[in-house]
Amino acid sequence: MKRLLLVCTLFLAGCGFHLRGTTHTSQLQIHAVHLLPEKPYDKTQQDIRQQLINQHFDLESQNAPTLTIVSQRFAKQTLAYGSNGQVRRERIRYTLIFKLESLEGEILIPETEIHAERDRLINQDQILGDYNEEELLQEDMRRECIEEMTRYFS
Repeated sequence: MKRLLLVCTLFLAGCGFHLRGTTHTSQLQIHAVHLLPEKPYDKTQQDIRQQLINQHFDLESQNAPTLTIVSQRFAKQTLAYGSNGQVRRERIRYTLIFKLESLEGEILIPETEIHAERDRLINQDQILGDYNEEELLQEDMRRECIEEMTRYFS
């Protein structure tokens, strides 16, 4: 029995499995970051800046690690069609990919993907309402991913 437990423990440790909060990134104590690319009118960048300011990060420091937003994207997947062939249900998925590097180029957090997804019903009789609902869902998913991202280094 002890051997089995030992083998399972070694297997989990060897495959890279870690309990949440036990990786080296949870020990990063960063209070300043430089955000790249600099896109002041991008909604995601604005939300990231606001989230970091709310958490008392210094965004003006030149001696700070670089937080790079590698990519972000929304994708839709049709889940169900109605009897008339129109989309009745879809899944919206948001992906945010980022990395954090020190001034010396040392990778503090490698490229990391964060996902959020929501399912929604589409009502063909209320197109404007559906469009507004989609925008609200996208905003909610974006904020969720940004909050999760900042937990990596705060």
